[in-house]
Amino acid sequence: MTLVMADIHLGIEVELSQFGLHLPDQTQKILNRILGYILERNPDRVVLLGDIKHNIPQVTRVEEKGILALIEQISKHTQVEIIPGNHDGRIRDLLPDTPNVILHGTGGAVIDGVGYFHGHAWPSEEVLEAEHLIMGHNHPVIQFKDTFGYTIHERVWIRAKCEFSVLKDHYPSLQSWKDPCCMIMPAFNELCGGITFNAGHEEDLLGPMTSRVLRIDEAEVYLLDGTFIGRIGDVKGDHDVE
Repeated sequence: MTLVMADIHLGIEVELSQFGLHLPDQTQKILNRILGYILERNPDRVVLLGDIKHNIPQVTRVEEKGILALIEQISKHTQVEIIPGNHDGRIRDLLPDTPNVILHGTGGAVIDGVGYFHGHAWPSEEVLEAEHLIMGHNHPVIQFKDTFGYTIHERVWIRAKCEFSVLKDHYPSLQSWKDPCCMIMPAFNELCGGITFNAGHEEDLLGPMTSRVLRIDEAEVYLLDGTFIGRIGDVKGDHDVE
């Protein structure tokens, strides 16, 4: 079994403090959550799907110490495979020197038939030839409005099909195509903001796959507990809740 997490953004509290929101170091809290899932599920591997660290281009002291401690602890329980994201500059220098930690390229990797990539850059052709695709990067949320006019935002999973003609324009030599669904994962770090997918502002979508290839209006939306709430095209604008 593979346990997947995207957008941990370790060290985001350093940036938030610059805007007057002062929070303690969240590293141990994040590690405890991850270890809890590992002990519950006993996975064969953990895939970290990009943006393990937050601050760019610099590496803060929180990240320098926290990433090493985080990956060391996870790798004691299972293999760790890392797909770097756009926030992960110098990530190689922050990882423990152990064979139980594998760092892939920015084009992603195919693991057990699943193509993993972060989403800020085009995935490799090998990834696109997989049976299933999983990405992060956008931190998807859906906006709801209650009967009193208050709005709330909920982190969600987005499941979308690809527009193959667009892919063929970018990958003219793409041979094997299994017409996979692509799952966009919610951000693991609860402090991260997100892209409101039902706001109707397609120009806000991040990365070439999300902004150019995925059929967003037809994409399915699921809450974190797996509840299906509809397709993006059906819940655009303020989605009312009772």
